[in-house]
Amino acid sequence: MKFFQHNRILFTFIILGCTTNDNSTSNSISTNSAPASFDLKGISDNQSEVSVNPTFSWTSATDPDGDEVTYDLYVGIMNEELQKIASNLSEEEYKVTDRLFLLTSYKWKVVAKDSQGAETTSDIINFTTRNLKDAQLIRESPFPDRVTHSVSVFDSKIWVAGGQMPESERLGEEWIRDDVWVSTNGTEWVEKENLPIPMESQISNVFQDKLWIIGEKIYNTIDGLSWNEVNTNSSFPGFSYIHTSEVFKDKMWVMGWTPDAVYNSSNGIAWMKVIDGLDFLNFRSKAIVFNDRLLLISNTRPLTIRQMEENGEWSILEHTTPVPRHIAEFLVFNGKIWGFGKSFEPGNESLYQIWTSEDAITWNLVKEDPNLDVYGPLAMLEGKIYIIGSRWQSNTFNYSSEIWLIE
Repeated sequence: MKFFQHNRILFTFIILGCTTNDNSTSNSISTNSAPASFDLKGISDNQSEVSVNPTFSWTSATDPDGDEVTYDLYVGIMNEELQKIASNLSEEEYKVTDRLFLLTSYKWKVVAKDSQGAETTSDIINFTTRNLKDAQLIRESPFPDRVTHSVSVFDSKIWVAGGQMPESERLGEEWIRDDVWVSTNGTEWVEKENLPIPMESQISNVFQDKLWIIGEKIYNTIDGLSWNEVNTNSSFPGFSYIHTSEVFKDKMWVMGWTPDAVYNSSNGIAWMKVIDGLDFLNFRSKAIVFNDRLLLISNTRPLTIRQMEENGEWSILEHTTPVPRHIAEFLVFNGKIWGFGKSFEPGNESLYQIWTSEDAITWNLVKEDPNLDVYGPLAMLEGKIYIIGSRWQSNTFNYSSEIWLIE
């Protein structure tokens, strides 16, 4: 009897053991499959004239296991690493809100991911963004006509100040304006508090969260509601005629034609003469900061571009493509220098031209615009370029207050 019971227990154990092994075999580990391949669409490979705010789109990536699929979008400038600009997207498209650079070659790809972390990467597609559009006249006379006025961008607004008034408006010795106008869009303008004194041929700059107006005297403001006269030290000469200014290495720099010298200041009060006797400073000289260098573009024939060395001296950059003398206004944006202008010389009149350079040495003519016939200072606001003011006709200024938009 005991023998029978022992064998029954052993037999039961063997049966249970076999049952356990069978279940282990049927519950083997399942594998996860990555989403199926998919295609990019909307922007084709090597497409040109693509919007600077493009919409990237792609076909749906189906997951074989029925897992939820999301997407990461990568965009980058050609010859640079791709950067993730959007992640965990549930839709198969994405519109870029931060403007891409103009006339720039880009590449893009999409990575599809399932909820288990498996990924499938699309092909990489290349494209080039568009050029500047033709200029549009957006406002004819938002404020009284003028020339030799200053234009700047401060507090997300365009500021226009001072300048000469037309002869038809002059009363005796009163021929210089002191009014100040601001706009957030180039179309609607509001008059602010007048400058303390009438000023023309002055320059404006943004430095230490203030708007500065620099001429024979210096004024600044934080809001345009009141202007403060800056009590400078005796080293500041007062600039009575054409000059240019930039902010570079935490200092304001002023280069003048009268006097022909370079000054700088770390606070706008104490000024130091860096160098004088610069006979190449002339009408429409323009200072810009580009690639951590302070450059000075002189209105010679053709234009001459110099960079400031550590000792304050200036050396000429031997640019390979001569830039015409009539290119007299310059901006730095999208990683390039952009030059704007038109020749009005009798017998040598040109269309309005736009040139660019990535190194201040090699220059490319990127556009000729038949719509533009103006010669005024520029303002850059929210990726749009505004040309504000005067024309140049019959070898003289034609007073104007036209506002042109290039974007």
